[in-house]
Amino acid sequence: MPDPVPAILASTRAFDPEAHLALLGDKRFHIAPDGDAFLMYGVHRRFWIAVGAPVGAPHALPGLPARFCAAARAAGAQPAFTHLGAGPAARLAGLGMAVHPMGAAASIVPGTFLLAGSARGSLRRSWRRVRDLGGVRFRVHGDAGPLLPELRAVSDAWLAGRRETGFSHGVFLPAFLTGRPVAVLRVHGTVVAFVSLWPTPDRRLGVDLMRHSPAAPPGAMDFLLTELILWAREAELRRVDLGLAPLSDLTGDDALSRLGRLVLRHGERFHGFAGLRHFKAKFRPEWSPRFVVAPHRHQLPLVLGRVVLLGRATLTAPGSRRSEPAPRWPGDRTGFPGGSR
Repeated sequence: MPDPVPAILASTRAFDPEAHLALLGDKRFHIAPDGDAFLMYGVHRRFWIAVGAPVGAPHALPGLPARFCAAARAAGAQPAFTHLGAGPAARLAGLGMAVHPMGAAASIVPGTFLLAGSARGSLRRSWRRVRDLGGVRFRVHGDAGPLLPELRAVSDAWLAGRRETGFSHGVFLPAFLTGRPVAVLRVHGTVVAFVSLWPTPDRRLGVDLMRHSPAAPPGAMDFLLTELILWAREAELRRVDLGLAPLSDLTGDDALSRLGRLVLRHGERFHGFAGLRHFKAKFRPEWSPRFVVAPHRHQLPLVLGRVVLLGRATLTAPGSRRSEPAPRWPGDRTGFPGGSR
């Protein structure tokens, strides 16, 4: 039986950039009755954990999370959701499920992005320092495939032996990167940093992997993302999504909020969550809350722990290859331009 997911993606006009994760090769799918929408999820022990919003025909989306919950329970499992936006989370709260913030997603409207003024003063100074070094070149390539050996060298240096994790974000898999665009920073001809990109048909652009080598100058990622946003403005893209800052904005006195603040204070050297929030905040983005959902409130921290374990299962070891390649992205319907600024 043909896999319906690429066909659903190919026929859908608007979806979140994170829908690219459907083709990472580590997901299961709950398909709408008419075969025109899906939820992607992972299974860990007795939990079915959906990641992100449903994707597909607009009329099929509102009811799909409830159908997913019913299917999980019929199989003797507990349904849960992570990285969910406010609308779907509110509908699940209406069904009696426990909902809690898990962080905030950052996005930029390129048409309104300006480096002038005090708001982005530190970002502007960092951008100028790299720009003025000489031998610096920024370019967006429509297909990362031909650059994979150079990108692999940067990625391996960035990982420095650490384990790659996935599930709720991308990983460095050649089959997953091939056919998708990438923004690259070269210094005197050598790739020193890159950002892998997720375009959508409605002219949104998601940022996934952000990696640099030890040879990258200080401020390289500030420069690379600034150039990308300015390039997106010239290309008339409508939004650049910088991704999630996990565990941010947890101000409550409940157990999950206290746990999140504890990780931010004492787990920074392991996770970098606070640094990620600070890095993205320099761009003065719009922040949108993301939620974790479980049948009962006491299960919420458990669900987040399961998401971490599912991410570790995406690859068996740094640089390893999966037994089956990730499915290919079903064509570029975005009119995505390459080129330098």
